[in-house]
Amino acid sequence: MEKLQTVRDIMTKRPVAVDYDTPVLKALKRMLVHHVGHLVIERQGEYVNLLADRDFLGIVPERMDQLRTASAGSMASSHSVTISPRTGIRGAAKLMLSEKAKLLLVSTKPAGVLTATDLAYSLPFTKGAQPKLTSTMTGEVERVDYDTPLQDVMRLMREKRIGCVVVTRRRRRYGIFSERDLLPLLTAESPDFRAPVGKHCSRPVITAPLESSVKEAVTLMKKNKIKRLPLTKDGKIVGIVTARDIVEAYAKL
Repeated sequence: MEKLQTVRDIMTKRPVAVDYDTPVLKALKRMLVHHVGHLVIERQGEYVNLLADRDFLGIVPERMDQLRTASAGSMASSHSVTISPRTGIRGAAKLMLSEKAKLLLVSTKPAGVLTATDLAYSLPFTKGAQPKLTSTMTGEVERVDYDTPLQDVMRLMREKRIGCVVVTRRRRRYGIFSERDLLPLLTAESPDFRAPVGKHCSRPVITAPLESSVKEAVTLMKKNKIKRLPLTKDGKIVGIVTARDIVEAYAKL
């Protein structure tokens, strides 16, 4: 099968968009319905910004009143850049790395979006040209107990600038909590941020052996539709690799 070569081949077409003045809770519900972690924000038919799941970590639980009254546009803060659909995959990876962008918008009026996950799933790694997971992963994995209040977990994620934590119970791994797990909670009438994180985390924890190749790790991530993959050695989690980590490693080859 011929390998994909350009942004056009792998981009997410027809991105989900909302108007700048759309109430943020309505926008949030649209993210959940479409199973996406970002929305294109438009004003008078033109792209102006992106609203991503990570934007919500900065306001809850301390500023829930803002969530009830804000517009989607006022909440959006994710950095993106525009790219041509004819750009090659390596060029897209290098641009995402150099601009420190979360998303690449395809053309000025978005015909699609390209995320780090889209790129990672499609990178043409070969057996002789792929980095080791040990040089790609993040070695420091934050762990929290099942009973840790959600508000403490969110504060930790903000302070550490991380997208997920591993949840343990009785000293064994139990689940994983990420920004995406936060979104359904925010649509509740009265979210309880004192609830234990274990009640809201995702299970089971999909892992890969540390000695896996990058291609094997990406295959596992794609199969399970995840963008973060904990890595294990002797049955214990020793690191985590994300879709963005893999894109950055590829860009540096």
